[in-house]
Amino acid sequence: MRYFTLSLLLGLSTIGYAQLQRGDRLLTVQSSFSGDLTGASPLNGANLAQLAVYSRFRGGSLLASTEYGWMLGPRITVGAYTAFIGYYNDYGSAAYVGLSPYLRYYAVNRGDLMIFGQLSTGFSVDDFARVSAFSSISPQIGLHYPLAAGVLFTPTIGYYGIGQAYSALSLGVGLQLVLGKNNRPEGRAVSNFQRGTLMAGAQGVNLSLREQSTSYGTELGAYYFLTDRVALGVAVAAARAAERIRLSTGDEKDVSYVLGVGIGSRYYFSTARHVVWFAEAGVSYDRHIIQSSVRGNYRANYVYLLGGGGAQIFLRDNVALEVGPQLQHRVFNEQYRTELDFGLNLGIRFFL
Repeated sequence: MRYFTLSLLLGLSTIGYAQLQRGDRLLTVQSSFSGDLTGASPLNGANLAQLAVYSRFRGGSLLASTEYGWMLGPRITVGAYTAFIGYYNDYGSAAYVGLSPYLRYYAVNRGDLMIFGQLSTGFSVDDFARVSAFSSISPQIGLHYPLAAGVLFTPTIGYYGIGQAYSALSLGVGLQLVLGKNNRPEGRAVSNFQRGTLMAGAQGVNLSLREQSTSYGTELGAYYFLTDRVALGVAVAAARAAERIRLSTGDEKDVSYVLGVGIGSRYYFSTARHVVWFAEAGVSYDRHIIQSSVRGNYRANYVYLLGGGGAQIFLRDNVALEVGPQLQHRVFNEQYRTELDFGLNLGIRFFL
């Protein structure tokens, strides 16, 4: 069985135009978006991790992932993609841990262009002690093109396979940040946002074509600073997934749609510091449509009232690590049943 996947990952940043050097660290900027989209929230910058506690279902979840590389020399990088997924509720719990180490060789390493080949494999384990150890192999080739100092535009083409059971050809476009010692600022990085500054996290566009299913979607959002302390944000998200299900009575089609939009506002209590604190509030709306002869037809509107706060720690003058709690008050299915959820987001923000 063969699959074809095209993914596009866009982020915004400005951090030196220089070739990669020993000691540089490469962080891949990822979107929280996936084909299984759940909505749009302008408050989330959850590129790295997200904790959620759900009051109605007396449960919770923790999602965390990152891809990190270390330059051993001017041509060799070692790194890994790591992921943890866990949840619990009244019906039980589940957990998954995955690790995909990789070795990368740069055939070209210039300040204006870098071309590499990469080989990776995988290891995973779940809470049933089921282990998948190095059963997959993924060769990949790609290039870096500097968009700004320390920001690398990275298109790739790769192959993924697990024996004879699964294989995929993938095309991707993403961003990698160079956060090594060679471009570290002399002093502590401080915030420099002002009126007219644009703040964004990772943006995501995804297209996946399989033998029995297709899915595509997008997630975009940003904040615009009205003053050096007040910013307004908007987020939009849309996705469609279709799957052909083979039954004894014939093939059935299962189609689902999600459309979401959110607006938010943020106030900063301090500026021009290494660590800045903020408070925020917003509202979002999601529309879910399911058309399925198996699950039945279903439509629902969800409204979320959002509030929270947090801190940003500046890694560079225009790149910040963001962490903060968030409360979410939700209305279900256009009825008056509500739920108050708690979340904790960890992500990266870019200032332009």
